[in-house]
Amino acid sequence: MKPIDYLEFVSIMESLGITDRRFITPLHQQLIEGDGFGGDGVEFAVSLIQGMKPRDHLEILHVVQMAVMHWATMKYMRQVGISVGTVHQEVAVGTATKLARTFTTQMEVFKRCRAAGEQKVTVQHVAVGEGAIVGAVTQNVLEESANNKMPVLTDARQPAMPIIEQPERVPVPVRRQQKNARRSPA
Repeated sequence: MKPIDYLEFVSIMESLGITDRRFITPLHQQLIEGDGFGGDGVEFAVSLIQGMKPRDHLEILHVVQMAVMHWATMKYMRQVGISVGTVHQEVAVGTATKLARTFTTQMEVFKRCRAAGEQKVTVQHVAVGEGAIVGAVTQNVLEESANNKMPVLTDARQPAMPIIEQPERVPVPVRRQQKNARRSPA
């Protein structure tokens, strides 16, 4: 385990508003070990954490993972440029793509966790067909239909529509073909 610079450690604690050494000590060590910028990664991660304004320890851990994922993505993006025309370029492109997708997924999850309980529905297209009612409809008047004595909901601003009874069904003769009957050629 690399020794921690005390002033850097205190500075991180103050900038993040974390006073629990049991949390910040391993976090700081993980940042040092995951640093992909030759020492500047810790400051980068702390700046990212401050900018995201995490509300609790779990959000801090999530932001740190995002920072490390970004470091790894940038490392492989550099490899893409360095290894132009080699077999390693294809591997670097594939890895960078996967890491970038992971970072994007982490960002979406972070935003969803932040918006927990807040749901927004946007209607982009509404199709209105024939007979549709567009506008406010009040359903505060109960009437009994003349035929069924059942309560019916009606629009208080309009007279009730008459109920059309179903016509009596009349049987329709069906012609059936005999089993052994042959068709005549046409």
